[in-house]
Parts: sequence; structure tokens; C-alpha cells
Amino acid sequence: MSERDVQEQVKLVGAEVEAIAARLDRGLLDLRAELDSLRIEIETLRRFIESQNESFAAAYREIREAVVHGSDPEFGTEKRGD
Repeated sequence: MSERDVQEQVKLVGAEVEAIAARLDRGLLDLRAELDSLRIEIETLRRFIESQNESFAAAYREIREAVVHGSDPEFGTEKRGD
């Protein structure tokens, strides 16, 4: 393989890497937009429930604390004891 062939291959690989990076960037932006949308929906629901039930705010804090300390959000399961 000549030096020119190697340079062309490097150029093609570089272009492919740039295309993949661009797709990843777009995918990341799409995921962030979806996450923002979900956060807005959750906050809307929380506020609605709170407006309908005065004791919800205190109960929500307690339940959230229990969930934070008792579940594994990566897998959506309860934490296992070590």
C-alpha cells in the first residue's frame, strides 16, 4: 500500500469518525430534550396532586427519601444488602 493510499484511508476513517460523532451529538441532544420534557411532566403532575391533596407534599418527601435510599435507579429495583 502506497503512502497516498494510506493517507486516503486515514482521511476516510477520519470522515467516518466525524459522522459518528455528529450522530452521537444529535442523539445526546434528543435525549436531553426528552429528559427535560419528562421533568416538566413529572413536576406538573406533582404540583397537580399537591393542589388536590394538602398532605401530599409531606408524604412525597418521605416516599422520595425511601425510594432514593432503597432502590437502584439504574435497574429500577430495590437495592440489595451487601
